[in-house]
Amino acid sequence: ELFWQDNYQDALNYLFKAEEEKRWLSAEDQSQLLSRIAEVFTNLGDYTQAATYQYDALKLSESVNDSLGIAYGHWSLSRVFWYSGQLDKAYEEAYQAYELFTTLEITWKRLKS
Repeated sequence: ELFWQDNYQDALNYLFKAEEEKRWLSAEDQSQLLSRIAEVFTNLGDYTQAATYQYDALKLSESVNDSLGIAYGHWSLSRVFWYSGQLDKAYEEAYQAYELFTTLEITWKRLKS
């Protein structure tokens, strides 16, 4: 994965190209793609763009009742808010993620891997 190698612009170019072809992807895969874009923007420190893409991913997961996608969406939003210094929002999103992961019986150990 390009963005794990700190080559964020190439990663964004690759992800935006994939986004252009998203009509071929399932809603779950589209949501994951938007989340990856959000993650790159988070790593770049562009928290406004990160939040926008992550909210879109979350809405898409919600539209197809993808419980795991919804949980990860809240978790990812908590990270965006944490890094941007919005700790109250980060806590709210993290708590929602925690509640969903608990319901889905996803352990912290699995989440970190």
